[in-house]
Amino acid sequence: MPPEAANLDLLQDPQRILELIYELEPTYKPGTVPAYHAITSGFVFEELIKRVSGLGIRELLHQEISEPLGMSHFNYGVPAERLDEVAVDACTGPKLLWPLKDIFEKALGVPFEEVIDISNDPRFRTGVVPSANLIATADDVCRFFELLLAGGAYEGRQIFSESTIRRAVEPQTPGQIDRTLFMPLSYSMGFMLGTDPVGLYGLRCGRAFGHLGLSNVLAWADPERDIAVALMNSGKPLFALDTRHWLEIVRRISTRIPRDAQPRFPI
Repeated sequence: MPPEAANLDLLQDPQRILELIYELEPTYKPGTVPAYHAITSGFVFEELIKRVSGLGIRELLHQEISEPLGMSHFNYGVPAERLDEVAVDACTGPKLLWPLKDIFEKALGVPFEEVIDISNDPRFRTGVVPSANLIATADDVCRFFELLLAGGAYEGRQIFSESTIRRAVEPQTPGQIDRTLFMPLSYSMGFMLGTDPVGLYGLRCGRAFGHLGLSNVLAWADPERDIAVALMNSGKPLFALDTRHWLEIVRRISTRIPRDAQPRFPI
């Protein structure tokens, strides 16, 4: 992530952000290793969407998903008049030390503490940062994943085709070490995937798919358990002793809800 892109005033000049990304030199040969692009990927996807559809990513998301699903808010940023509805983020854990400090600064472009300040800035919360400032309620997020569990249909309307969902969850990098986060992660073209016997979404969740947000935000769908889950937290400890409670919630969900042998939509 180029540090210059953390300048929130650049959100008014998306072309300059793209130019900064275009100037980056690959660390690895493309296609050889997985490496999480926490910020840059969103701006690239936004440009692809604009060129293919002619719409901005905010307009496309509202038109194709948020509005048809009747979501109260599921989009990039919020109107200025709704700023007071958004929870305030806070650093709640110990200060990061090496090597975690360097790992996350490399991924995000600025120190972790500064990321929290940025996330609360009105420019960030009203702008469009495609891989970082999706703002929604827990109900909205679960409704999105419920749509995928139902094969793309909602109230008699087909929002996604079944083939689109299958392609989005098809494994691409099973169990490889991510060269940004330095941990084993399985990716599809759209999601972080569950793994067996233990993974991001608990125990025996090899068919689950979802994504990790900043620090301790986590959302996923598990076809075998027929559940959609959204854990949304405004306190950002990253790593602290109390993180064990968060991990325990994920573990309990996976162990107490039985797996259904026949998902509604086989993925």
